[in-house]
Amino acid sequence: MLVKADPDGYYQIQLEKEDWEILEGIAANLQLIADVSQCDVFIDCPTNDRDVAIVVAEAKPRTGKSLYKGKVSGQRAIRFNEPGVFEALEKGEPTVGTRAVSQEGVFISQNAVPIFNAKRKVIGVLIRERDISEAMKKEKQVQLLEETTELLTENLLRVAIESGTLPGALHDGLLVVNKDGIIVYVNPSALRLADVIISSEKTLQSEGNYIAETELCDIVLEKEQDGTMRVSQEYRCCEYSVGDRIVNVSWVPLFRKEFVGGIVLIRDITDVRKKEKELMVKSAVIREIHHRVKNNLQNIASILRLQMRREHNKTVREALGVCINRILSIASVHELLSQSGLETIDLHQILRMTVERIVQVENELCDCEVEICLYGDTINIPAFHASTIALVVCELVQNAMRHGFRGSINSKGKIVIYTKQMGSFYELQVVDNGVGLPANFKENKDSRLGIQLVDVLVRETLKGTFQIGNNPEGGVRCSITFDVDRADV
Repeated sequence: MLVKADPDGYYQIQLEKEDWEILEGIAANLQLIADVSQCDVFIDCPTNDRDVAIVVAEAKPRTGKSLYKGKVSGQRAIRFNEPGVFEALEKGEPTVGTRAVSQEGVFISQNAVPIFNAKRKVIGVLIRERDISEAMKKEKQVQLLEETTELLTENLLRVAIESGTLPGALHDGLLVVNKDGIIVYVNPSALRLADVIISSEKTLQSEGNYIAETELCDIVLEKEQDGTMRVSQEYRCCEYSVGDRIVNVSWVPLFRKEFVGGIVLIRDITDVRKKEKELMVKSAVIREIHHRVKNNLQNIASILRLQMRREHNKTVREALGVCINRILSIASVHELLSQSGLETIDLHQILRMTVERIVQVENELCDCEVEICLYGDTINIPAFHASTIALVVCELVQNAMRHGFRGSINSKGKIVIYTKQMGSFYELQVVDNGVGLPANFKENKDSRLGIQLVDVLVRETLKGTFQIGNNPEGGVRCSITFDVDRADV
């Protein structure tokens, strides 16, 4: 639905009926454009004030995060905040990557494409917006770093050249080199670390040496096209290794309106590399443990499945099937952890693997055909919650497959699993189109063991809430919500 006038009546949108029909046709596809581009999309129209436009239509992406908390349609776009929009309106040409400020004060990048009527008159613009607030923060950080570097350059070179001394208490090696490649200062730590990077033939002595006379020339100097060497004006970094020692060497050019030289930083990172190697070994061991746990759980499930197939008693077969599903749901989590070893896991991956294994078992026990669908936000959950969520979904899905479709009029059963994230709050729903719950069903009194297990896991482990009830459209709807920041680790 288009907003065809300024809500306060101060500004007039001067468009004909045919123009509004063109805009309505585009607005009908606005949601599709927003979903495909994963961006907020708007249509703005000019008013009788050349510096003000009105947002007549909007669509927030369902496939990504919107930049806006409230409704934008009907609000004003101001030239000062959105110059790219007005450039497209006035020139009739697209603008790409123009910086702007949204109605809610967020820094954004806009792509604006003019919309023409049959007379080739611009009647509005189609706008796609992307959040660049993080990029703006980084630019400010870079600007601050440049200002700090200039101050460092001024003070460092002034002290080094005029007084010839700098504090010698630095743990890292420090050399100051002027623009001609002459070493004007060397601190004691640089002399101490030099044995790793400087050979006995080209020892690093005190000030006055030419940097080309040391192995540091590889990082400080660069070759011109004519073969001559000059001091590099770009940041460089490399590592040297001698025996069991590792040293990181960085060249940082310094500018004071123009290039004036630079500093060489020498840092012993032997302990850092050793710790990194230890962490890699520990990570590999942890993944191997998850792999072996997964194998053991699958072996147990295989043994129980063999027993289930030999058993003729239906009650015993169903009990064994429940045990197999629970074991395989936990095995799915360990399988993912053995592959990635990450602290977070994709929730959809867990649900997909859990459901596939439940279907394999339940197809041997159920007579009806059931389709299982997975929708919603892609969520990364902490690894320590993965087993609990896998068990919860296992219980709800197998409960729906076993009890939800007995006596159902539907020729084909359907179970939908829906996920949603709202900040640190997660919501998970399992909905089926089966026969639903009995009219006198009471959650605490009439619940089976599986539902009781879900309730305990959600309340005690996830610190969340669990609700079960009949779906207005038929079947049962189970809903789980929890705050990941409050859940037990």
